[in-house]
Amino acid sequence: MPLEAMANGAVFVNAKFKPPISRLNYESLSKKPSLRRLSSQSPYLEQIGEPYVYTVNFDDPVAFEEAIRKAVNKPVNALPEEYSPEGMLIRVHILISRDLCLDVPNWPPSSAFVVSLLHSCHLSNMK
Repeated sequence: MPLEAMANGAVFVNAKFKPPISRLNYESLSKKPSLRRLSSQSPYLEQIGEPYVYTVNFDDPVAFEEAIRKAVNKPVNALPEEYSPEGMLIRVHILISRDLCLDVPNWPPSSAFVVSLLHSCHLSNMK
């Protein structure tokens, strides 16, 4: 549920694993059918980054304290668009409207191209 919490303004402090853990070196994962190595508690959230996600080694008290300090003083209270409900709908639309028989991927669609920022702002009724 970290994405839902982040959508409501929470910050996620993501535990970093050094070395990365897998079923080969971590008992809790020993029966998992994957050799995937986890670099953190949530590798996908690492890609979002600050100021939404602080990936920090919990064994480093200075880094941990600094991450908490940054999180408390975080100026941003929104989730990046690609993780918002609208972003999810855009991704679903892309998946269901794709012609999988085409050899050439149709991404981004031509309709997504904007000639200029001025044109884009005009379409959004911005000055």
